[in-house]
Amino acid sequence: MWLTSKFFLTSIVFFSLKFEILAQVSALGINPELTTNQRDHRIKEVCSLLTSYFANNESHDRYKLWNSNDLVRLAVPDIYLSYFCASEKYSSTCSFKPYLLQINRVDATTYSAIISFSKASPSFISIAGIVEIIVVDLKGTFKISNTLLFSLKKNKWRQVTIGNVIFNLSPRVLFDEKQASSLIEFDTKISKIFGLRPITISYISTADFAEMQKIRGMHFDLDAVQGGAAQTDFDNNIIYVSNGRLDYFHEVVHIYYFQNYKKTNCYNQFWSEALATYWGGSMEQTLDWHIKQIRRAREFNDSYNFHDLENLKSIDSLPMTNMSYVIGALLCKGIFKKLGDQNGLHKILLVNDMDQTYKLIENVLGVKKNKLGEYLRDQISQL
Repeated sequence: MWLTSKFFLTSIVFFSLKFEILAQVSALGINPELTTNQRDHRIKEVCSLLTSYFANNESHDRYKLWNSNDLVRLAVPDIYLSYFCASEKYSSTCSFKPYLLQINRVDATTYSAIISFSKASPSFISIAGIVEIIVVDLKGTFKISNTLLFSLKKNKWRQVTIGNVIFNLSPRVLFDEKQASSLIEFDTKISKIFGLRPITISYISTADFAEMQKIRGMHFDLDAVQGGAAQTDFDNNIIYVSNGRLDYFHEVVHIYYFQNYKKTNCYNQFWSEALATYWGGSMEQTLDWHIKQIRRAREFNDSYNFHDLENLKSIDSLPMTNMSYVIGALLCKGIFKKLGDQNGLHKILLVNDMDQTYKLIENVLGVKKNKLGEYLRDQISQL
């Protein structure tokens, strides 16, 4: 079920805010109408299962309540539940609370549960997200099932496998063999540079952002209200694309970077996006294209501050250019020119924080932090 009813959205706000006030009562708040539903006794079974699921903090115990077939196919089947329940963005200042809003019967053995996640701090309460969770009745035993896997099967999306990539295409997306082949070629190149075997990737190609969210059960995400061309589920090696393309290189790099993180425990968001932009471009444009746009911008020619890499400001006249991504990619270009792709990548993959980032730049490029603006302006002017 895709949320369209104004009445239902109003109910979301009412029930979620009510639950925030009673947050200490239970890990999962439940719409009272569900527990008194006499028409389908299995509704109560679904409520009981989800209550137990959210009451468990240990993944091992939670997964006992999960459809075992999903556990074989996905490393983290509840990635989006974990996103709202355990997001570091809010853990220190806010508390997330789930509220079971509605349960819909899909067929004789399948139920769709709609759950809102509210976030609260001393100063505000708001809806962080709304997700759809599938519950299946397996001969009297109720289990949670992954919404994406269920939706792909139910809607009969076309599946094409080439090499290590499994393309799943919306009925509204045409298969472009040239784009798919170019992605495989790019994947082969990147895997060699990272020194890893090609990773099995599920590539979900949808026609628009709404369809991309719907297929995985994301009815609303406060952090993604403006949409986006692509996103990656790193734990499960899944790429989601919302413009129908089959050659989104940027996200492929993220998957290999995250695979390295699982080996070294070194992760830095700045360099993850820098590498993805250097090799895969950004917003369907190459690094060189973005550099040329920056060079032409008035802000670049005036007094743009390049010294603080953690807080690079966007340029109003360049809505398609993320300055952090592009400046990071430009630094990758300099490092690879000095050390080569593989040696340079090895150095970058060992960086865990921004202090180490500035040390790397100084050691390899010979540029101290207070001279970084001068260096970057010079590099941009030369391209």
